[in-house]
Amino acid sequence: MPTVQEKLMLARRHLARIQLDPEDLDDLSIYGLYCLEAAVEAAALHVQIKVTKQHWEKANVAHELHTQHGLPDIYDLLNDLNDSRKAVAY
Repeated sequence: MPTVQEKLMLARRHLARIQLDPEDLDDLSIYGLYCLEAAVEAAALHVQIKVTKQHWEKANVAHELHTQHGLPDIYDLLNDLNDSRKAVAY
């Protein structure tokens, strides 16, 4: 099982990928989503919330982290980025 630190490092790697070319909207869609999901997973691990690999569930966990732990509400952003990722990938 990954650690909080490993998930944070993964989020930073995805963020770095976006920062290479901030105008590449395909990369922003894909790696922006992955960056935020890794950050959500790190926070969930920290407060011992179980997360699966489903994108929609990570959005639900983000909402739970917002309502129960005061983290920013990124539920809609995660869903929008996931829709964008699918449009790019498919």
